[in-house]
Amino acid sequence: MTRTSSGPVPPRPGAGAWPATYDRPVPSVMTLLLHPERRRPTPAPPATDLVRVVLVGVAVWTVALVVVGVLAATGVVPVGAVAICGAGILLGLLGLPWARRHRGD
Repeated sequence: MTRTSSGPVPPRPGAGAWPATYDRPVPSVMTLLLHPERRRPTPAPPATDLVRVVLVGVAVWTVALVVVGVLAATGVVPVGAVAICGAGILLGLLGLPWARRHRGD
């Protein structure tokens, strides 16, 4: 048992029994730099629909444009902030054809 300021604490079930995940010692950073073949294989990238990601980004920039447009009309933020939101929308729309072309990659 371990002792803390509030009294003795019983050990957790399974504490100290680590699952064996490695069949050999963990290699050092220097070993991995000198021998890259000893590294684990790189995992596959997660499957992501880039068209959906770009469309969500454009929608967020559109909401930001409306909010910043109202704030710019009342003089709270500079007008340049509206241009930043417009650039975000424009870049997203320019990236949409690229995302559609690379949908299966």
